[in-house]
Amino acid sequence: MSTDATIFDAAEGLIEPNPIDFPLLYEKTLVGGVESPGVAEVEPGLTRDFEWDVKASKGTKGATTTLKSRPPVEFGVKYLLWKVPGVIDEMTRWTSEYLPLLKRAMEKDPPQALDFYHPDTAELDVKSVTVKNIGAKKHEGKGLYSVTVTFLEYFPPKPKGAGTPKSAASQAAADAIVDALNGLTDYGGKIGEAIGDAINSAGSFLE
Repeated sequence: MSTDATIFDAAEGLIEPNPIDFPLLYEKTLVGGVESPGVAEVEPGLTRDFEWDVKASKGTKGATTTLKSRPPVEFGVKYLLWKVPGVIDEMTRWTSEYLPLLKRAMEKDPPQALDFYHPDTAELDVKSVTVKNIGAKKHEGKGLYSVTVTFLEYFPPKPKGAGTPKSAASQAAADAIVDALNGLTDYGGKIGEAIGDAINSAGSFLE
């Protein structure tokens, strides 16, 4: 493992992190371009959910599934903070730098979304977040404190997101038609023959 690897390298795609080769990258979050103090722990149970509408017909096997939406990911991050006088002061970094960053984003009108990076959330395509809540400091013992922040993924809605998946055969048939039509030349192309070839090709996929 390169000792020069940073969470900024991972966020910019310069390295492909994994928890075995780059364990330290999993102990930080990058929010609004600022690296988190202490140790960051993304809470267990992080998932990317998809909402489906499942319709079954009476007397038949199987069902029709239609994608309804992709809800924003909600997840918590526990930040572990400590202070060793004259050596390291993660507590002051939290109160003077990181916490004000989170608060400022939520106090704006309208609230501001923040760029977000952690290897686990990046795998689920979470790129921007808003702050849902910020917890108070909790004493974990032996001079260690924690603060839990709940983030909510932010992404603008996209139209026409719902749809019923095509079968592999249907998709192959559609691709065959497109390929045949794309093969027409500007001069002397025989559209009728090309469409006929496409239909025959599509039929072979659907048989």
